[in-house]
Amino acid sequence: MRIYNAFLIAALICSGAPIVFAQSTLGVTKGLISQSPDVDQAYLVRYRDKDGHTLDGAKSYRLRVPANPPAGQFWSVTGYAILSQEGIAVRSSRETLLKNADGSIDIYFAPTAPKGFESNWIPTVPGKAWWTAFRLYAPLQPYFDKSWPLPDIELVKRTRPFPRMAGQTSSSVHWLSGFGR
Repeated sequence: MRIYNAFLIAALICSGAPIVFAQSTLGVTKGLISQSPDVDQAYLVRYRDKDGHTLDGAKSYRLRVPANPPAGQFWSVTGYAILSQEGIAVRSSRETLLKNADGSIDIYFAPTAPKGFESNWIPTVPGKAWWTAFRLYAPLQPYFDKSWPLPDIELVKRTRPFPRMAGQTSSSVHWLSGFGR
């Protein structure tokens, strides 16, 4: 039985691109989406930024992952090219990522890495739209009762400073000069 990949179809619809059904299929398994705490995975998918615009590979964005994501095992975020569905890159709680003073983690999506935040960067390709899948492995109750919301992806503006990260002094905070569009 062939089931067309719902992620790809939704991404194409959101991007305004023509839908072409090709070889991309997805076998749906019981464990694809968790129905109860502490088992399987939960997927939170984003195709647009907080202002409703398609995610553009030429621009710079930030996803602020709030502190204490409700994952019994770990969490990950993957960037995907819309038309090819090719995975761009993955960042996860299993990696050493820079944390903000409040315990949140900023993941940056951009064509070039923001200086000092390379470990939190997922590269994008100018001229190509993309989308993300944020996964919680063994999601916990705050996911199900929606007490831990994942914010929308935000376009990064040039004149805002990066938030101070845990352990940084004011002299080590980097400005967005040359980063973003």
